[in-house]
Amino acid sequence: GDNRKELAFAADGPSDDPETFFVIYDGEIRSIGRVSGFPMESLNYYDGFQDNYVMGRVRSDVLETAYGYGVWYPDYFTGELVYSENTYVELEPWYSHVLLADVPIHYSRDLDSAGEVLTEGQTVYFIATEGNHWTLVRGEDGTEGWVYSENAVVTEIGMQSEEVFEGAFFYD
Repeated sequence: GDNRKELAFAADGPSDDPETFFVIYDGEIRSIGRVSGFPMESLNYYDGFQDNYVMGRVRSDVLETAYGYGVWYPDYFTGELVYSENTYVELEPWYSHVLLADVPIHYSRDLDSAGEVLTEGQTVYFIATEGNHWTLVRGEDGTEGWVYSENAVVTEIGMQSEEVFEGAFFYD
């Protein structure tokens, strides 16, 4: 409804990670930004913006390298695509990891919040992240909670994520 035409160009970005570059035509061609992944292909829609946003595949490196979906909105004043830093990124696919140590979880993203401990030997799944320090973890019994980490260290137990979650790893 804004009388503009959006065009999307897919390309391989750094480390051959896919990116989509968006331009608009409103009398002249102008770049409005880029989105990681190929949203039209991976999300199976071909109409460009969905409800005034673009969803693309994003990389997370909180407890391991994982992928999920982030959201870009056009800036109200400039029309440029801006990544929503407050996006709750649901990770996919949900790989399982066996706990190699007991891990404290919190019911909210606050180190002072209530929680419990997931015990060593249990299978867990990384469900979502806020992209910086918190990862939502689900135990095999359905118990869910947030794990806090800094630089891939589960800070409350002082161990690297690879030492805590069997099979966790980071790409380049």
